[in-house]
Amino acid sequence: SIAGGSVTLVGSLLDERAQILLADGNPSGGLIHLYIDGIDVGPTYTTFSNSTTGQWSITYQIPSEMDFGSHTARVDFLGGFSWVDPMGQGDSLNPEYYLGSSDSMMFNVTQPTQVVISTPPAEIDRTEVAVVEGILTDGVGRTIPSRDLVMSVNGQDITAISVDGNGSFTGFVPIAPDMTLGPMIIGIEFAGEDFLLPSESSVVFTVFSPVFVTMEQIGPIAVSYTHLRAHETKA
Repeated sequence: SIAGGSVTLVGSLLDERAQILLADGNPSGGLIHLYIDGIDVGPTYTTFSNSTTGQWSITYQIPSEMDFGSHTARVDFLGGFSWVDPMGQGDSLNPEYYLGSSDSMMFNVTQPTQVVISTPPAEIDRTEVAVVEGILTDGVGRTIPSRDLVMSVNGQDITAISVDGNGSFTGFVPIAPDMTLGPMIIGIEFAGEDFLLPSESSVVFTVFSPVFVTMEQIGPIAVSYTHLRAHETKA
């Protein structure tokens, strides 16, 4: 079950002989309450079991901010209203003379993740070092610490980098002297794990090459004899 999605819980409400409940001799259902991690999630997730089969189902909308990992779902039938001890403990919609009961189960929640690169696109020369910084978060922006990421250049994995205790990471890419000029895509990928989905992001560095133009020293140049004679004639 993915945070922000839903999980459908199903079950039955029967007596100790696996028979449907009766109210004044007629088949009857009962009110089912849902608790998540011990907390009543409210009337939206309350349902009435089928009076003919005893079956019930509740579709729970998982909050997007729910922590990843294991959680407990519990359902309660509170029993009859007037003829139980203590009186008034049950629901008035329930048939009388039935005691309360509950059941629980575990379910897992998976969170999306985000590799958020804070380094903007930039220009860089050959032989310099590109620095890529960012954070790893879950689907609602909470940092995920102490994980390993993979850094790639133009689709080729080059090294692993680590996320620190604050969820931050820094990667370094030395630009080779023979690196192809133009756009260079640096990617950061989180491979995912149990209850955390994979994610990736990238930033573009444009690689330039320094150019050095030179002039060579010119040697002495002799004035030609013809040029000198022409100058003397004019004089």
